[in-house]
Amino acid sequence: MDYKKELQVRFRVESIFNKTEDEFVAKTAYDDYLEEREDIIFNLVEGIDVKDMEAKIAEYKRNNADSIIRNEAKKAEALRQKAAEEVEAGVPGPERADVSGTAAAFQDGAGAEPHQGMEYTAEIPSGAAMASTRGTVPLTAVGSGADLATASGEQTRDQFCDLFAAMPFETSASSTEAMRKMKQAICKLETEEGRTAGLSLQPQPGDVILATPPKCGTTLICAIAHSLRSQGDMSFEEINIVIPCLEMAWDSGLKDLDNNNQAGHRPRLFKTHSWYHDCPKGDGVRYIVVARNPLDAGLSFYHFLGGWFFDPGEISVDEFLQEFMLARGAPVNSMQNASQWHNMASWYPYRNDDNVLFLFFEDLVAHHKANVDLIADFLQVENDSEELRAIAVEQSTIAHMKKFPTKYDEHVLKEARNEACGLHPRAGLDGRSAGKVREGKIGHGAKALAPETLQAFKKKWDEVMLPSTGYRSYEEFRMGVNTERGRKFSEESTSSRIERMSPRARCEID
Repeated sequence: MDYKKELQVRFRVESIFNKTEDEFVAKTAYDDYLEEREDIIFNLVEGIDVKDMEAKIAEYKRNNADSIIRNEAKKAEALRQKAAEEVEAGVPGPERADVSGTAAAFQDGAGAEPHQGMEYTAEIPSGAAMASTRGTVPLTAVGSGADLATASGEQTRDQFCDLFAAMPFETSASSTEAMRKMKQAICKLETEEGRTAGLSLQPQPGDVILATPPKCGTTLICAIAHSLRSQGDMSFEEINIVIPCLEMAWDSGLKDLDNNNQAGHRPRLFKTHSWYHDCPKGDGVRYIVVARNPLDAGLSFYHFLGGWFFDPGEISVDEFLQEFMLARGAPVNSMQNASQWHNMASWYPYRNDDNVLFLFFEDLVAHHKANVDLIADFLQVENDSEELRAIAVEQSTIAHMKKFPTKYDEHVLKEARNEACGLHPRAGLDGRSAGKVREGKIGHGAKALAPETLQAFKKKWDEVMLPSTGYRSYEEFRMGVNTERGRKFSEESTSSRIERMSPRARCEID
């Protein structure tokens, strides 16, 4: 038997058919599941009924995308715990297993004997890279491989544990001192106590959680939703006070979210950047999810942090995207941020649920009024009317929001956490940061990036979103979901409409 081929096939199939025994009502059902998985592996290795096997894999991915991602995260968490235990026990780095299961077999060479129940760390050795296929939803584990060996050999136990306790985890390697300092500062923006408190919220029936990856229209959706539920009330000091961010509210001074009254406005609104698995759940709770083209979100992320966590020009946009945004993966626990791709993939299975409104940033901009109507219909606020919806449209334009810059500039969080992050107390508030509301162009992320960065974005999509959704690109993904939901907005495409808009109308409200 060609063991190298078997290892490649096994790595791929086991990363997809990755359920554990506790997910079955009886052991016999689990045994049947394993037997079916072994049959698929055998047939693919031997070249038997390959088309049928691939069709079976594709159908399984479509029906189990959520559990695939969740179980991968569990494996990474188990590895992290094992590594921490070995560090505590004083096991030298070279003697510790930095990879396990399938990945270890690849590292040992083609002659390694495969075994049942192989596992792999999120970061696969270079020798196993060729085994990655579009059917795999990989993780970017924290401190895996050589990083763990370095941690055990050069850091104390406390320093190693601090590495994993940083909020949020940003522990990938850095090529420059500026990038290292930026990650170090961002890790202190949230505390473990604060993040845990926020994500432990017990939402009440009727609450609405606005769930977006970073820089995907969070402020825009907040402005629309608050305007609708408050009859256009603009008396709030800062948007994050009346719509608290779950991960950051506690550290900003809002320490009792369960009893947060939000000035009496209903429904209560909360925002989060967490993926589905970490987002609070509850009976009668609703969710508005917003996705965005990762290229544009990445460029916006860069401008948002520039002038706050690093000086403009100190870090290049390609360096930022390669070593920060693209370095994120599937969280190993709730203390880590999901990549934008894993975030979108985690919410995708729920896009058609009655309590979920799945939107796209590009449509919020190009079809503003139509999307305000969708949001109003979903929120079902009291005293809804066309006049109220017109107010919400106006109050969520860039022209209106720029009249009230301090209401959308994150100043409450910055004033509370800048010094803890090792930053100047006025960092991000002195005019050098692009802030939350800025003018820009949708679709220009691709024009600003190096070819290798664009290729890395494409690779990330193929690794995460393609197997989870079946869509080959973001635009195909957006159009597919809108078609499913029966949204036409207009006969022309969003991109063509945006290109004809004035520079001021072509806004980013992130």
